[in-house]
Amino acid sequence: MTALDLTDTLVEVENLGPRPDFTPSFLGPVWRTDEDGDFIYPDPALTGGLQVIEFIVDNMQGPDGPWVPTFEQARFLLWWYAVRPVDLDDDDETVWVYRNGVIQKVKGWG
Repeated sequence: MTALDLTDTLVEVENLGPRPDFTPSFLGPVWRTDEDGDFIYPDPALTGGLQVIEFIVDNMQGPDGPWVPTFEQARFLLWWYAVRPVDLDDDDETVWVYRNGVIQKVKGWG
């Protein structure tokens, strides 16, 4: 599987009902959107998340075949494994963008 095939592989989660009457609050880049409402992703050259997702799909089994992350899980992995150059003139040395984190959801989410 290549990175270009990734969007065909991910699981689309069905709509579970109407949107809430309130505006949810989000912290972090995973749920950030642009002015058109599309999710913002890290630069593919600056994340190891694609390789992690490929490894998961190729090597982990669920009850019905390969375990495939949802779009939300994939976005989280892409951002979690994002790196940035230490020196803007030298792309060879990078550091993790995020060294620690928390994902908090409502009961029953996972």
